[in-house]
Amino acid sequence: MDLGHPWGLLALLGIPLVIFLHRRAAHTRRVVALVALWRPAPGSAKRGARALRDPLLLVRLLIVAGVAAALAEPGWPGAASPRHVLVLDASASMHARSGAGTRFRQAQDAASRILASLPVGGEVMVVRGGSPPTAAAEWSSDPRHIRAVLDELSAGEAPKDLRAALALARARLEERPGLVHLFSDFAGDPTVLVRQAGLGPGAVRLHPVGGPAENLAIVSAAVTPLVQSPLDHQVFALVANFTEGARAVDLTLTLPGGHQERQRLALAPGARQPALFTIAATDRIELRLEGAPDALALDDRVTLVPPARRLRVLYVGDADPFVIAALRAHPGLEVTRLTPDRLDVEPGAPVAADVAVGERAAVPPGVAVPALVLGAPSPRGTRGAPVVSWQRQHPLLRGVDLRDVVVPAGRVLASAPADVLISSAEGPVATATGDGQRRRVELSFAVGDSTLGHTAAFPILVARSLDWLGAERPSGTSLAAGQPLAVNLLNADESDLRRPPSRSRDPGAATPAAPDGTSVDRWTPVRIALAIALQLLSLEIWLLQRRAGRQPA
Repeated sequence: MDLGHPWGLLALLGIPLVIFLHRRAAHTRRVVALVALWRPAPGSAKRGARALRDPLLLVRLLIVAGVAAALAEPGWPGAASPRHVLVLDASASMHARSGAGTRFRQAQDAASRILASLPVGGEVMVVRGGSPPTAAAEWSSDPRHIRAVLDELSAGEAPKDLRAALALARARLEERPGLVHLFSDFAGDPTVLVRQAGLGPGAVRLHPVGGPAENLAIVSAAVTPLVQSPLDHQVFALVANFTEGARAVDLTLTLPGGHQERQRLALAPGARQPALFTIAATDRIELRLEGAPDALALDDRVTLVPPARRLRVLYVGDADPFVIAALRAHPGLEVTRLTPDRLDVEPGAPVAADVAVGERAAVPPGVAVPALVLGAPSPRGTRGAPVVSWQRQHPLLRGVDLRDVVVPAGRVLASAPADVLISSAEGPVATATGDGQRRRVELSFAVGDSTLGHTAAFPILVARSLDWLGAERPSGTSLAAGQPLAVNLLNADESDLRRPPSRSRDPGAATPAAPDGTSVDRWTPVRIALAIALQLLSLEIWLLQRRAGRQPA
């Protein structure tokens, strides 16, 4: 047996006080006329000894002893738990430097020491406390396998979610109880998390790692288009100083082309300071803190992707009403119209566009972008040809009904190397080109010469074609092979490393365990001691009432 709080035994110093007060109350004062003839009666010393054996005094002494035992939190080792769950916090703050390594490295070393101290044959599993938590190793009695899994683990870049990790451990212990070992730097009171996870008394042992550390962090960032100038963006960043002293740091903004802007920030202890940049529209922005080393590098950089801009469409044509209506029905377009007569005046004039829509097969030579091409009008009196087939599973035509569509006869496209989308009785009338080439969707006829423009299928076909053609434009969210994917932390609680590691000894939530893996039960002895003290208090009251009843009136 050992004591959780040995200082609780100081309550035993109340025993002499109880004896003194009891003996003082045992003497009764009487008024007599003369005491000269009084002599000590034989056996008075024995009566003093009997006073120490007074049942009321013994009850009071036992009450003091019971309270002292409860305050000292006695405990005795239980049987070794055959199952142990090692939960390692893999949140972003575990990347913080601590000693010669990181907090996560300390957690791995502590878990390895616990594993080495466990009895042979016990089952162990490992939970990586990330977001979401995962079972890194299922139940195994092979310590070499568990140690190899521990060595392969790494911390992530997300904020803490220890409650979910403990809930996963509790779910794996439903069939047979065991002991959970939690390794973390503990942001806040861990006993609250243990209670919320539904783990009972004595089921968790806490293993704090790391210590207070100084850190600077970008805790908030955003990019928005300027209302007065939609082609420009405003970048906002909030930098926090989680140190005990004033710090100066450079906030650097980097654009994809290599352009950089820098602001020098001076932060008071515990202060937060905003910074604003105004830049031209771009697909990707990187913010980074430089010139002030700190404990956690993960929150020193942020990658921002501006809101997706509208698809820029260059429309070359005579304002066909069916085409205009279809373009207006698409909410994500920014349409620029160019009439065919301008092509004759400015044949090589480049126009900024993501996709081109051309009537009469006219697409400006200077616009090397994917295109939706519509055929030239047919002569009057041209007979019609019904549509006989279409690719019902193609992304552009899925769910579209073209059974009643009639197109001009004599307008047929070459099928190779394009995919045939729609065919009339005479041959292909709509094709799509892709697979390594610049994408192109082509219709052999003018929409006004067919019944296609009068159906609901046409605006659907135009919208899907533009989205498919515009999918090739570069995006800030696209990555090349080997390019690292940046995850922004932007969490002030995770970046604040000034907190000391928690060492809770709340017996109702997290009870320490013996080094050999056996659980130390403190709550049961405390309950027993308190119950005995209360019963003795009831006995004392009964003895007082009984003794008072014997006093002469």
